[in-house]
Amino acid sequence: RSFEIQFDFLEHVLDITDELCERLTRAGLPIASCREGERRSGIVSFDVPGRDPLQLKKDCRARGVIVNARAGRMRAAPHAYCNDEDIDRLINAVTS
Repeated sequence: RSFEIQFDFLEHVLDITDELCERLTRAGLPIASCREGERRSGIVSFDVPGRDPLQLKKDCRARGVIVNARAGRMRAAPHAYCNDEDIDRLINAVTS
């Protein structure tokens, strides 16, 4: 039973990150993370052209959205407790 819960948890995290990637792509923001096969993960690295990643990280934090800036890119790591409203806030924070 424990394995099933862990698998469901992992699948949910991957579903959330897939949704985030779709929304970022629709917003015109390139995804840098591999999203295929076994390399797919709960971490999403993406670019926000024309924006300084460190400043954007601060701006997002001021809006209650926790992201990181690494290697010149934005990095989001949604967790199982995240929902569509959280994704909406992230998208709004990085596109406004």
